[in-house]
Order: sequence, then structure tokens, then C-alpha cells
Amino acid sequence: MRSFAPALTMAALLPWTAMAQIDFSHGPEEGAVTCGQFVVMDSVGQMKALTAVEPIGGEMPDADQALAAQWAATVNAACTGHPDRLLQDVAVEALGGN
Repeated sequence: MRSFAPALTMAALLPWTAMAQIDFSHGPEEGAVTCGQFVVMDSVGQMKALTAVEPIGGEMPDADQALAAQWAATVNAACTGHPDRLLQDVAVEALGGN
């Protein structure tokens, strides 16, 4: 009579083996802001978030408030309907920073 213990052990380990092969490293970067987060921020938060976007963020402190508000409005409009996109990507596209 054969023992089923090895077969049961292998069956139990198969889901864990499959999980080990999944690459979870392609998600958003730690702390990266999404459009969904950006559109609900107040104006101060939006300016702070845009300042962190490279390469356009370096220009934010030098821009006058009206221009900075216009940039935020442009990015806000570009984010509409795309809550999962990264702010970095949308802002660079919308403001022509690439």
C-alpha cells in the first residue's frame, strides 16, 4: 500500500510555487502619486505633488501663482477618467515635459 503523504504535500505546495513565480515588481513605485489621489488634493497639495514631478517640478517654484494654477488645472483635466495612471506620466505628457 502506497502512502499518499508525498502527493498531498506536493499538491499543497503547488499554489505557493506558482505565487513565487509572479513578479510583483511592476506596480507603481512606493509613494508614487496617482491621478485619483491628485484630483482630490487641495491646491497646496497639488502644487506640492507637481513639484515632485521630474523634469517639470523644478520649474514650479519659479512660476507665478496664476501659471502654477493653470498647470495644475491642465494636469487635473488630463487625469480625468484615468485614476490609476501615475501623476508623473500624465503631468509630463500634459505639460510637454518630455
